[in-house]
Amino acid sequence: MTDTRMSPTPGRVSNGFRHPSWTPPAQISAARALTDVGGNLYIQYNDALDSFSFDNLTDVGDKLSIYNNAALPSFAIDSLTNIGGNLDIYQNDALTSFTLDNLMAVGGGLSIFNNVALCQSRVDTFVDTMTSLGWSGDTEIFDNADC
Repeated sequence: MTDTRMSPTPGRVSNGFRHPSWTPPAQISAARALTDVGGNLYIQYNDALDSFSFDNLTDVGDKLSIYNNAALPSFAIDSLTNIGGNLDIYQNDALTSFTLDNLMAVGGGLSIFNNVALCQSRVDTFVDTMTSLGWSGDTEIFDNADC
């Protein structure tokens, strides 16, 4: 379900946003303009999703979850600097890479698992980078590709 409670500030969703497989194209276009999400951002259960774009997104107030997107080979949310809660990336069968180049803070844990095409070494590098930035939360890291 998509939370349609937009705040008075353009580009901001106050309580959360879900991007399920049935999201209408107009809502997907609106999502691309988001600058921040006050709650959770879910990108989930999109069997045909092979890309997405949040070029202006800088802040997710709570959880960012990207899961169960069978055809998604990679993603980049390079403008994102802060996630207030957990970062969950799991059960994305085609995922081989992701970039969050400007991410400086994750307020919760990191759960990156059951991505059968994503090399564990990429995940380890990402966790090491977050640790070097001062992150020290819980991790669930397992069943990614052995490469």
